[in-house]
Amino acid sequence: RTPSLQKLLQAFQEQGTKAEKENYVPKMEKFLLQSHQQENQLNIWKNIFFTDKGEKRKLTRFPTKNVKTFLPQAEEIIEIEQEALEDFSEKKAALLTLQRSMALIKLSGEVLKCWQQRKIEKMLLDYNDLIDKTAELLTDSGKNNRRNIDWVHYKLDEGIDHILVDEAQDTSPNQWKIITKLADIFFEGDGRLEQHKRSLFVVGDYKQSIYSFQGARPEYFREIQEKYKNLGVSNIHLVTNFRSTPPILSFTDAVFNNHLPTSILNNRSKDGVIAHHEEALHHRPVRLNENGCVEIWPLIPADADKGSDFIFPPKIEEGENVHEKMAETIAIRIDQFLKEGFYVSSKGRPCEPKDFLILLRKRHPLVQPLTKALNKYEIPTAGRDRLNILEHIAVQDLLALAHFMLQPNDDYSLACALRSPLFEISEEDLYTLSYKRSSSLFESLKEKQSEKVSFQKAFEKLSYLRQIVDFRTPFEFFSEILAQEGYENMLKRLGDEARDAFHEFLDFCLQWEKRNPPLLETFMRALDTDSITIKREYENNETFNAVRIMTTHASKGLQAPIVILPDTHILPQHNTKEIELYPYKDLDLILWTKGNINEQPKLMQALKKDQRSEQLKESHRLLYVALTRAEDYLIIGGWERGKRKEKDMDQEYSWYDHIQYAQQQSQLSFIQNKHIQLPYFEDASIYTL
Repeated sequence: RTPSLQKLLQAFQEQGTKAEKENYVPKMEKFLLQSHQQENQLNIWKNIFFTDKGEKRKLTRFPTKNVKTFLPQAEEIIEIEQEALEDFSEKKAALLTLQRSMALIKLSGEVLKCWQQRKIEKMLLDYNDLIDKTAELLTDSGKNNRRNIDWVHYKLDEGIDHILVDEAQDTSPNQWKIITKLADIFFEGDGRLEQHKRSLFVVGDYKQSIYSFQGARPEYFREIQEKYKNLGVSNIHLVTNFRSTPPILSFTDAVFNNHLPTSILNNRSKDGVIAHHEEALHHRPVRLNENGCVEIWPLIPADADKGSDFIFPPKIEEGENVHEKMAETIAIRIDQFLKEGFYVSSKGRPCEPKDFLILLRKRHPLVQPLTKALNKYEIPTAGRDRLNILEHIAVQDLLALAHFMLQPNDDYSLACALRSPLFEISEEDLYTLSYKRSSSLFESLKEKQSEKVSFQKAFEKLSYLRQIVDFRTPFEFFSEILAQEGYENMLKRLGDEARDAFHEFLDFCLQWEKRNPPLLETFMRALDTDSITIKREYENNETFNAVRIMTTHASKGLQAPIVILPDTHILPQHNTKEIELYPYKDLDLILWTKGNINEQPKLMQALKKDQRSEQLKESHRLLYVALTRAEDYLIIGGWERGKRKEKDMDQEYSWYDHIQYAQQQSQLSFIQNKHIQLPYFEDASIYTL
């Protein structure tokens, strides 16, 4: 191609514009004169024919008219070079991905060998082992010979007459291997269902498959369904709903039967929810004559741009970010329900705190503002449903104080502890202690203790703890901290959720001391690799009466009279992992990719596109689960998330986009409700069905 490119260079030199001569001529001269090109020079060469985004330069603008007149075949030369560079880039990206992935597989293989050996030494099985080894007993794969497999089948054939599978849509392919191998016996020879009165009973709902991260593949569930249908198993479609009122069910149907226009694969609300052979979603309510309501809030405005002026110390203003605004709005609305004595027909009584369920897409960052806002209005809250104790702010305050005890020059840890309810030093006071100090923060506190009562109390408490820290076990030390008014102050500031965190943390301290030397330094080092998670169980607890906060995933199988969905305008996060498993045909490929998606091989781009498509489908199913948790009243809200292009066919849609479209396009009778007064919505309308 060199002679043609030399002619193109000459055309730019003779007839190119000033910009073309400055941008292209020096690069082309340098590249064409060298016999061996380095990688950076190839990148510079590619930038002549491609944009910074990796797209081909459009021939309508590149090259200019004078160059085309001087060299009529200029466009053809450029097209050939663009194709050659594309082919080279594709092969290079594929080779780099292959090299990285092979190195990763080799390393992973050695790690897995060590892991398997450790399990053998300790005679342990992990969760996947239980599934895989059971499957091996029932199939020809694995180390079992045919005779052993026949014996296992013979013993099982005598002992199993009924198989029941619940939540079948979230059963992984490996688990299905076990189920199908057991069930297939029912359909072979003398083992047929009719002769032995055997039964296969499977309950599942494709629309509620939301656990792909645990290996569930809803399409596989449909394949299994079709397999046993062909073997004579009845397929009963259940459409009757005993939980929700007609308005909630009609609205749910409308959300998935009305689709925003889109060019993105599986971006319609029905995708992943309604089967291809089904025309529409339709629920048949049992509670026909009972009242219900769907309440849609306008989006809370995004945070205003505060400008670039830097002020120190920063001014802290309550309710400034969207999470605090949303939390405040929810607390006010729940307070209104409780004070009005809103009647919930599903319970036959006025509503109570336990009737409210707040469902989140993810636990952070709304949980803490919600807990704080509900405490402000004296509404009891159970906090989050799943709690990592070491991530709870109350425990982090204790750990910050412990870090300072072990490292007296750790100013950051001391600052965190001073700002906590344990000492209640204000932001301004901390600034006074920190600014222009000549020594450590603790020495500054010592020097200025006479200036304020709070400084003196903090210094005396810290001095006392420093005296006893070497003579206390971790449990005794943290108990001592909480005994000095710390416990009451923490609960007052952080709510009842802190109570559970403290109790679990102190229990962990006691259990740890039974297995290890009871030294604070050793304990703190151990926490770097430990985690303490508790899961609250609310169901069948008659004494429980508090607002529940949990993720939509955790709410599966649960319900509540009043459900609030506050974060419906966020999108499922794109996968930014460099290392990922990708389903490809019958394999799971482990690939290690780097760089921009446009710089990755085409197979990689296709796999990521398929993965995003499946992610959007599962997001729609998650929305279905969220909407159908409500018995009597459903509230939907969200906050703005930046500017969007109007009528952009290539944009992805949030839950709120689908909900708003259903509200506008369906035949449902939404009305503008002016009786509901909430902050941040003065200039916008709340709609109810």
